[in-house]
Amino acid sequence: MGVPIEHQDDDAEDAHNLFQRAMLVGKRLMDRPMTIVVIMVAITLVLAVVLWALMLGLFKESDQGGDPGEVLDIRDMEEFEHNLDSTMYLQEGEPVLFPYDFYHTLELPGEFGEIVVCFIDHVSVTIRWYDEPGEQRGPVSWENQPDTVRAAVYDTDHGILEVFDEVTNPQGGEGSLALDWRGEGEYLEQSWRRVDEHTWEGVDGDVYIDVTGGEVHWERYLDGDLLLVEAGDHTHPMLPVGYTDTGNEVMVSVTLGGRCVSLPPGSYEEPEE
Repeated sequence: MGVPIEHQDDDAEDAHNLFQRAMLVGKRLMDRPMTIVVIMVAITLVLAVVLWALMLGLFKESDQGGDPGEVLDIRDMEEFEHNLDSTMYLQEGEPVLFPYDFYHTLELPGEFGEIVVCFIDHVSVTIRWYDEPGEQRGPVSWENQPDTVRAAVYDTDHGILEVFDEVTNPQGGEGSLALDWRGEGEYLEQSWRRVDEHTWEGVDGDVYIDVTGGEVHWERYLDGDLLLVEAGDHTHPMLPVGYTDTGNEVMVSVTLGGRCVSLPPGSYEEPEE
């Protein structure tokens, strides 16, 4: 059975009206070019924001020292050379350790959770002291005998770096000694993580990065000691006894040099236990 004629006419009229409305909407849009401009500008802004976010991620990844598993070249890392001067008093015959001078001369991380991996290829230590001249006590003119100082610097395994020297100052004058080590392609590695405002902890750098560009001795922390071997007493050539000089003040200058890489928080994964 066919559709009644009057219904066919109604359907045709509805279709015609819908087509006319669509053409009218299209004409209105074409008559308003600013609408198209706004849409295009919005699309451009969205694309620019997405691109900026992607580029920011790339730069952040670059600042973090590279992708996990990437092999870093030590020679491409940032160079550092720091110096620290300190003063200490030596008692005759009592050795004094000064590892904190090395610790505070390092390139330490500044951000909480940050790890800094350092490869040291230059260690220099200079010791200076002044020995007072003779003095007059009553009718006696005393002569001050020279002081002898010994210094040593070494790594924790005593396998790569071990230098020492012993010097006696001229009578009533200044004494000094200098220790110097250069790796010439060998590096002593030390890594530290910032825990809180006043605390850093040593970590195993080789579980966080792989490197090339030199022979690395991992986890080789520096140490050193000073010894006033002899504090010369005050004597007189005509008298059998004198009076004792118990010690002397020394100035210590420590310089460390090498290359470091920073691993900001979130850029590294903790090793599985």
